[in-house]
Amino acid sequence: MIICSCKGITDRAIHLLIREGGISVEALGALSGVGSDCGSCVNALHVEIDRLVDAEPEILARTGVNPLADLTSQAPDRTY
Repeated sequence: MIICSCKGITDRAIHLLIREGGISVEALGALSGVGSDCGSCVNALHVEIDRLVDAEPEILARTGVNPLADLTSQAPDRTY
């Protein structure tokens, strides 16, 4: 199935890129240009990332990505 019609990129190609470490829309865009033209595929990219990471959680361990890091990290001190 075509995910990005601007670049002609399929879900299978997206899955390969995710397995290679493209676990964000920005990373996928840097690797392939997907999501960088009209942007209509961005939601589908999020869905594919979530779907594949849920099915293959070892992807996160292999790439060293911690999706909870932003939720558990300390907020910067903004007192002046």
